[in-house]
Amino acid sequence: MQRPVDYPTNPEHLWNKFYEITQVPRPSKKEDKIRQYLVHLAENENLDYKVDNVGNVVIYLPATSGFEARPAVIIQNHMDMVCDKTPELEFDFDNDPIDLFVKDGWISANGTTLGADNGFGCAAALALIHDKSVSHPSLELLFTVDEETGLNGALNLDGTMFKGKRMINLDTEDWETIYIGCAGGVDWEFFGKSKMVTPPVDYVSARLEIIGLKGGHSGLDIHRGRANAIKIANEILWDIRKCDYRLAGFIGGKAHNIIPRDACVDIMINPSDVSYVTELCLSKLAEFEKHCLDEDREIEIRFYETDENVSEVFSKRESDRLLNLVNLFPHGAFNYDWKLEEPLVSNSSNLAVVKFEKGEIYIETSLRFVDEAQIRGLEQKLEGLAYNFNLKYKRGGGYPGWKPDHDNALLELVKGQYREMFGKNASVKAVHAGLECGILLDKLGKMDVISIGPNITGAHSPTERLEIDSALKFWDFFTGILSRL
Repeated sequence: MQRPVDYPTNPEHLWNKFYEITQVPRPSKKEDKIRQYLVHLAENENLDYKVDNVGNVVIYLPATSGFEARPAVIIQNHMDMVCDKTPELEFDFDNDPIDLFVKDGWISANGTTLGADNGFGCAAALALIHDKSVSHPSLELLFTVDEETGLNGALNLDGTMFKGKRMINLDTEDWETIYIGCAGGVDWEFFGKSKMVTPPVDYVSARLEIIGLKGGHSGLDIHRGRANAIKIANEILWDIRKCDYRLAGFIGGKAHNIIPRDACVDIMINPSDVSYVTELCLSKLAEFEKHCLDEDREIEIRFYETDENVSEVFSKRESDRLLNLVNLFPHGAFNYDWKLEEPLVSNSSNLAVVKFEKGEIYIETSLRFVDEAQIRGLEQKLEGLAYNFNLKYKRGGGYPGWKPDHDNALLELVKGQYREMFGKNASVKAVHAGLECGILLDKLGKMDVISIGPNITGAHSPTERLEIDSALKFWDFFTGILSRL
């Protein structure tokens, strides 16, 4: 895939590395190609490196002249990316490179996630290998695997590979902000079975589709009030329960860390009710457009007959029961810490995936928290739903939060560097998203940690984009920090 003609070129090494990374497929749990890229780079540059048992990579970059006696610093990123695309696009994330374009000062991808989360941070770390103008102490460049599906690389990291007691994470998406804390999280999965029945012979097959929602990151965007396609589809189905219909399949959502943008429901319905449901969908769309956020206004609600040969469906009673299950399922931001300069979501739930098909029932939800005790009430609701709807459930192992630490020498140095460079104070915040910092602190022991990054919007969705101007400022800031460590 060729670079866009207006792709940035300065600083050369930074933008070259970001482009190269976007051309290497790197889905979560399938990081072999990007790991091979990292290992080959280290070998070509005669740098020491290690790969641990789960596939995390650390590249050791020696100190520049005059910095040899200074303590080592860990620069941390994850190598995998969230893989999501628009429904109509044919794209193979296991093999295809990302197709980039530049518009209005932002880099985006054509119909897919861009992977700037966390590919740009990886690029910044790797650019240090080639850019001999940057002064720095010895660096341990850590690239973890499988961050996006549960932070599993960090959870299983071999901590003996490191000497550094200061760490800079490059996985945040808000320029002018220094992050010193993040949410923890845990995923819940629900499983069940239902006996399927034969649909009435005179019914017709029809499909309900919800597409075009903004979606987004289940941590960073959960408080924004963006619509969940699963919930919207279920609201429409709830209103057609009085019709003579049967549910044949309900599929919505892509992954635990994405607010669902799309949902597809197949039903069998009495032909006499088709016109009613068609009018209902038009009415629901008009109603939604009155109240939705501007960023959700590209929604489409489609209802149409299909020529699918449906041989089995959920019974009417079971169809209604499944709709009630989704209706009661918690989704959204539930509490905030109002004592902070900028209120922070303290716990949330993302109804992420629903699959009802061929008698199998599956739901996945992702809970986030500042303090794990805060989600006990939510977890009781989930347990109650499992009990009342006769579902088995699996609670994931989860990962710890990173509690904000203002007594942090690295933070003071970074704040001073920002003030010196830009003539104002940076914001210092925590974020309601899962960073690997909390896990790595557990693994590596007490150390000073901060997280920084450029402006990235729409992460975990095909609207993801990277602001070029903030990326340039970030690079100058990041390299300025290294020169003072």
